[in-house]
Amino acid sequence: MLRRCKLLVLILAVLLLSASCATEIAVRYMQPSEINMGSYRNLALASVVPYKGFVTSSGWIRTIDIGSAGILIRPSYSYDITNSVASYATDRIYSTLSSSGYYNILPPSSTDRIIHTSWDESREFRDMGYDAVMIPRIDAMNVDENIYSVQRSATEYDAYDHSYYTYYYYDYYIKQTASITYTISVIDTNTEKIIATRTFTDSRTNTESIDPDFPRFDKAELLFQRMIRSFDAGIIRLFVPTMHNYNVALMDNKPEIKELKDAYDAAKDGNTSYALDAFMAEWKRSQHVPSGFNAAVLTAALGDIDGAIAIAEDLARYSSDRKVSTLLTDLRRVKSYNEEAEKQLTAPPASVVVPDDMGPEYSVYDYLTR
Repeated sequence: MLRRCKLLVLILAVLLLSASCATEIAVRYMQPSEINMGSYRNLALASVVPYKGFVTSSGWIRTIDIGSAGILIRPSYSYDITNSVASYATDRIYSTLSSSGYYNILPPSSTDRIIHTSWDESREFRDMGYDAVMIPRIDAMNVDENIYSVQRSATEYDAYDHSYYTYYYYDYYIKQTASITYTISVIDTNTEKIIATRTFTDSRTNTESIDPDFPRFDKAELLFQRMIRSFDAGIIRLFVPTMHNYNVALMDNKPEIKELKDAYDAAKDGNTSYALDAFMAEWKRSQHVPSGFNAAVLTAALGDIDGAIAIAEDLARYSSDRKVSTLLTDLRRVKSYNEEAEKQLTAPPASVVVPDDMGPEYSVYDYLTR
């Protein structure tokens, strides 16, 4: 029985090693952004509008149990936290969009000046060549700090009484909880319509031990900064087409054709063209399914998605292998992504009507920045 178990473990180890040694090929494709900004790549970016309804705490951090009662520690934030978080968010979104290379961006300082001083904001933006204005704002922001205690016990030996005694003490902690709601709106400068609005929300908690006599702990503002940074990936996903890899492993040489060893080695070494020629020749000669599969993958890796789909479709008519059908589905999806991303370079997005409650005394810019 023991020998049988050892044999089974050895077989599993060999199988895992074989699976891990499979050569993976990367197929590059462009993931379209969720919002079509193709016609709005000349973009004016406003500063993040601070949250207006923030309520500060009382003069001392709240204590929540008997053990911590009487501890007086000032909060780590003041009302000005709204402005500092908005400033941080402004720097962050400007850096994120600028570094993408997708937009020609008018910096927030220049955009703000036009919004707050111009009699006709849209005309001025259009005259400068900007097709859209992006206005981010913080719609909600909350932070709570409290102090609590945990009772501990310890035992020490009393040399005078020759006995052990137990004493009790408290460890003190501060708990900080913060949450934020962050909305980004985009205005078409030709129609003055809001063409896109997306909202991000997040909440974070931080707990630290503290010395009540010398309290040192992180400021709550750091929690907001972490949340703002966490929105970067979502902002890119929403507004910027990005390059990605579709990784797929070559199909094993089964049934084995010894003459294909060089092709597998070439694919592993990055000699894609040589490997493709060898796999394609074998597929045409013998309908060797792994060769056809690998030829489709390598064709896609060289950028010919249509050619890869044609090979995979031919292969799917010959083989019912699930890997083949999965590859064909994935290649078609890659083709769709590429085509949609390409269209985003020129296709205009649909307009959304400005909210009715904006009021005639406000422009759309006033509505979003007030």
